[in-house]
Amino acid sequence: MSILEEDTSEHYIFLKVCGASDNALPIRYFKMKKHIRLRTLMRIYCEEAGFPNPDEAIFQTSAGRICEDDTPTSLQLEQGDTIYVIESPNLPLQDLI
Repeated sequence: MSILEEDTSEHYIFLKVCGASDNALPIRYFKMKKHIRLRTLMRIYCEEAGFPNPDEAIFQTSAGRICEDDTPTSLQLEQGDTIYVIESPNLPLQDLI
């Protein structure tokens, strides 16, 4: 049984969070409830990555930018989806992937 299949119910989702380019940002995996705002995930990731100012990080999926009030359900995220983090607010995701 893989990590994505363990203890997975319809209320939880596993997400991968990583840098959008080959930089030194860490890769982290999160298990969270689908209705919880992504604000918590974003703040924890920024703290672990050592961002001096979390507002300088941009979180995006392949579908677009993530806001703090978004939830996995509102963004229609699926098990194992990846969230990309960009350190500079001036770089669009498509230039990095």
